[in-house]
Amino acid sequence: MRYVDSIKNHLPTILQEVKIQIKNDKTIYEFVKTEEELDKLLSLQEKLIQEYLYDFQKNILDEKKCMQFYKDLKIPYAIVVRSLNYIRKEVIIALDKEGVDKETIIEFSEYFDKFINLTAKVYLKKDIVTLKKLRNSYFEDYLLFKSHISWVESIIESISEDDISKFPLIAASECKFEEYLNYPESLMVCIDVNLCMYLHDLHSLLHKLANTFYLYYAKGAYSEAYMIFKDLKEQILKFKGIIGELYFITYSNLEVSFFKLIEIYKTNKKEFVTLIDMKSLKSLNSIYGEETITKALEVIEKRLHRFFEKDQARSLVVKGMTSNFYMLNIDYSYDEYKKMIDNIIEIIKEPVILDENKIEFTPIIAGLEIEEYFDIKKDEMIMILNHLKNKAKQSKCNKLLVINHYSKEMLKSWLKNRYDSKFIKSKIENAELKLAYHPIFDIQTNKIYSLEVLARIVDEDKLIPAGLFIDEVYSMNLIEKLDLAVLRKLIEDKEKIKQITDKIFVNVSFNSLLNEEYLEKLEKLIDNIQVGLLLELTEQKFVDNVEILFELNQKYNLFFAVDDFGTGYTSLQSVVDLVKKGILKVLKIDGSLIKNIDDEYNKKIINVISNMAKELNLLSVAEYVESEEILNEIKKAGINLAQGYFLAKPALIEELIVEKVEKFGF
Repeated sequence: MRYVDSIKNHLPTILQEVKIQIKNDKTIYEFVKTEEELDKLLSLQEKLIQEYLYDFQKNILDEKKCMQFYKDLKIPYAIVVRSLNYIRKEVIIALDKEGVDKETIIEFSEYFDKFINLTAKVYLKKDIVTLKKLRNSYFEDYLLFKSHISWVESIIESISEDDISKFPLIAASECKFEEYLNYPESLMVCIDVNLCMYLHDLHSLLHKLANTFYLYYAKGAYSEAYMIFKDLKEQILKFKGIIGELYFITYSNLEVSFFKLIEIYKTNKKEFVTLIDMKSLKSLNSIYGEETITKALEVIEKRLHRFFEKDQARSLVVKGMTSNFYMLNIDYSYDEYKKMIDNIIEIIKEPVILDENKIEFTPIIAGLEIEEYFDIKKDEMIMILNHLKNKAKQSKCNKLLVINHYSKEMLKSWLKNRYDSKFIKSKIENAELKLAYHPIFDIQTNKIYSLEVLARIVDEDKLIPAGLFIDEVYSMNLIEKLDLAVLRKLIEDKEKIKQITDKIFVNVSFNSLLNEEYLEKLEKLIDNIQVGLLLELTEQKFVDNVEILFELNQKYNLFFAVDDFGTGYTSLQSVVDLVKKGILKVLKIDGSLIKNIDDEYNKKIINVISNMAKELNLLSVAEYVESEEILNEIKKAGINLAQGYFLAKPALIEELIVEKVEKFGF
């Protein structure tokens, strides 16, 4: 046909012009060593193009030939496509000058597009294998790496085999990575919230790019698919690089990273921290040598990781510096935790065989449930765990778990004794305090109903909960000063409080309500804070002096809540008297009843209190709601409000505001 002859006539000249253009491009020599090598490649490409264009009328493209030529070619795709587009343009100009009809020119252009498209497919198959670099990392077996290795390998397999059915077509929300981001290991690695959000966004972009790439590849649009792949590859490698850097930073100082996680981790579930140390390690080092014992401990570490492999959503074990290992376990029941510790002991006791040496370890275990009165800064927590470790050494089983009432009280007593009277007096008199706020939730709406105000003593970078110093404050007659300091801090926080709630509960002593200075500050607070103020009655003196409470109500429009109802100081008659005066609004049920709600008698008492509150037109509050089971039970009992670690922990007002912004965006 005439246009084929025209192509044959003009093509050599056009190809020669392309060769000159490419040779004049200095960047080409970054990929080709010599001009002779370039001449050879260009000659081969000319031959391939001539074969394709001379067979244009047959409309047949040989993928194998194209692959054979381009598979080892180091020249970038962009340079190849630029030269091919130039050839197409010049051939079309030549055909047009010779009067070839438009339909044929369009047909030729479409055929040439197919050739470029096929070239893109060849480059795709070449470049896809470069994603295997994802495995070349020291951290490839760690959680955030593992989540994507199989995904990337499926992409490689699908394109390499040209089998699109193997392509891992999933949304980011369905990817394991999103789930893993909430695991303790991942939270420790990307402990910065902003960084975690950046990873989340980058991960979403990866899946959008991959799924767009799939759409183009599946319909044979390889040129477009290749362009998207280049971006996808760049983002995957960036993703890998960021995660690798985060793991490197974290594991360079692993113990610090571990305790930083515990310090800032916010959960409403039970948390247990455990120290694991090997008994008589110095003796073992002298018998077998330090290098051998180090290797043996690495074997133990691998055993522990294998043990928790299927429970990484709730568990984290790390190698320590101040002790051999530390563990964090979340959302375990007490029975689960005890059983897990027993299993860990057996795992560690199993002999390690190294170089014909049979090495046997005896673990010392010290574990505790994190309570609100703990300061969980690194040094403080290590100090507590080491104290427990020393106690564990004195027991036959080398184990001490602070998870029952008796052991918790013993530890609490030990912590209290660390703060002497002089220290506490100085802090109160100098008002070195901060306020924590413990949310109280409406059970029906799951929204914050109110905040309970809690005093914290500031000790350098630590906050000491009231439970560790309040008895000493009363014994030194400093309670009025403490209450005054709390009011002053409340006045400072008033604008921030309004961003969270329009109601606050404040604990106050009876003596403070007889103190003129306190009442003046209280009046100032009431006038300025513009939120509902409810005072919690926590002493016998209150119920013995109902008339004084009534006078305060009349003068300052104050209302009250009875604390620890059900086991405390308050009698039914006292409640009735307060209700008759119209000054009681809330009954807070004693926490010991709520914590033991599985006891049938406690459950009956709670039901009675709930029904009584309804009859008296009072709101009922359940404290110490520490599990979903307890929450469900108090719902059945008809309790109005709930407070406890399962719902929220006490926090600074700034932390609550940040949490609200992150959750709701305002």
